[in-house]
Amino acid sequence: MADSKPLRTLDGDPVAVEALLQDVFGIVVDEAILKGTSASEKVHI
Repeated sequence: MADSKPLRTLDGDPVAVEALLQDVFGIVVDEAILKGTSASEKVHI
């Protein structure tokens, strides 16, 4: 699983929102796509 980081306070800041979404997208790509399609990863049922 990805390393835990404290959540940012967004307060309507579009730059902070974009940064948060980029972080989330990176986690999704890493966990779901790269590891999910890797032949060396175990299958979890």
